[in-house]
Amino acid sequence: TYTRKFNVNQSTWYGYGRFFLRSVKFLRGNCSSTSEQFDFSYYNVNEAANTCYCTPVYNSVPVDTILNAQDYWGYYNGAYSNASKVPTIRVYADNAAVETYKLYQIPGYSNPNPEVSLTYQNTVNRNATTNASDGSLKRIAYPLGGITELEYEPNTFFDKDVNGVVTGGGIRIKKITNNDGLNTNEVATYTYNDPATGITTGRAISVPVFTIGF
Repeated sequence: TYTRKFNVNQSTWYGYGRFFLRSVKFLRGNCSSTSEQFDFSYYNVNEAANTCYCTPVYNSVPVDTILNAQDYWGYYNGAYSNASKVPTIRVYADNAAVETYKLYQIPGYSNPNPEVSLTYQNTVNRNATTNASDGSLKRIAYPLGGITELEYEPNTFFDKDVNGVVTGGGIRIKKITNNDGLNTNEVATYTYNDPATGITTGRAISVPVFTIGF
């Protein structure tokens, strides 16, 4: 049996419970020195500058973004000034062909009874944004000098009522770049569109529900 001993190094930001793995160090037999080290970095997390997406400063006070800066699916969206998580619900009560309650506006909707936006508190931003990638793994540095960089994009799906593509919750891989440390890049890109139509192949099995009619 061959066993390798290693240490992990993590960061915690402002006591808000965000943990980021800085590195993994493989130790020599006597555990007195490091034989190999893997380093990790993350989107919008800069330890050297002591800045992190999870604790931006708003009105001169650091805020905990997990509270209200969430899109409809619960992913971070950068809207840390939100006073609540109560979203705007659009009501299409006079059109049986579409869902009565929707999170997304139907373009060109022209019913005799205009669209009603229900806002129980101040309107907040629950839209999915590219900020969903904040805090995600960005870069892996290998012991021999190689690097892997990951680039993401928001998930999208086709909404039949909107008759178009909308941004959903979460992220997916857009590009992976591997560098061997000698300025040679190997790049893999990923696309999620139907090549015949150019439209996303994403489909929402379900969407968040905030309103129930009765």
